[in-house]
Amino acid sequence: MSIYDWISIGIACFIGAASPGPSLLIIIYHNTNKGMMPAMVCALGHGVGIFIYAILTILGIKYFFITFPNILLLVKIVGIVFLLFISFQMLLFKNNKPGLDRLSPINLQKYNSLTLGILTALTNPKVILFFGAIFSQFIKEDLTLNDKLLISVLASSIDAFWYMIIVFVSTFTLSNYFKKYKKLTINCFGLLLIFITSIMIKKIF
Repeated sequence: MSIYDWISIGIACFIGAASPGPSLLIIIYHNTNKGMMPAMVCALGHGVGIFIYAILTILGIKYFFITFPNILLLVKIVGIVFLLFISFQMLLFKNNKPGLDRLSPINLQKYNSLTLGILTALTNPKVILFFGAIFSQFIKEDLTLNDKLLISVLASSIDAFWYMIIVFVSTFTLSNYFKKYKKLTINCFGLLLIFITSIMIKKIF
């Protein structure tokens, strides 16, 4: 692969990661609710999820979905359900009890930060569409195994690094606002996530 190919893939992955979507809201929410370090781990988990999608795309999962479109539809539906699950938890968030550090009435503690990050990436319809429609265009049949692994690592690293930057910036620039208006912020995130998910539902169906 030429340096131009690597730069093109890197730019495409950055655009995919940086474009606003459900993942951004969930990671900022996790930062607001749990703190900086758990959110960093969540961002790392999101990168792991991106690696999984990248390597599957390179191995030809796109053609598998073309052959079995109902499976792709099922994956998208699962993603929609997961996003709605998170968004309604945001809407139901309460912080009026001392020491309350969870979502009410459903406790999200059973998902650790790494798992939440991975699930967010794997069930995000925006990510599925990106790898199916855009990322797959950069994959050539004559790629070596090392190239395939490096491309997947590149996509994963760019994604994780971007969201870590988001966590860092939001922590040190908006921390006072988040602390003061924590419940309002998370509730607004819930409404925004429902709005974004509804747009995705319209595009899918």
